[in-house]
Amino acid sequence: MRESANAGECPHITGGDMTTLNAAIIGAGAIHRSHVNALRLLPGVTLRALVDIDSANGLQQAMAYNCRFYQNYRE
Repeated sequence: MRESANAGECPHITGGDMTTLNAAIIGAGAIHRSHVNALRLLPGVTLRALVDIDSANGLQQAMAYNCRFYQNYRE
């Protein structure tokens, strides 16, 4: 059984070298803008991808955010 991490520590990251967290948003519906805005407020977080089944809307939004677009989260 794995020991639990201390509060504020991630057991998978060592050395404190993490500088960027890559993020993706699944779903480009009305609420996705709130999620994008929240990510922009977090230091060290970069939006890398947007996923949506509607390729026309999803691609348009991804281009506006300068990130990759995927129609399936498994890509």
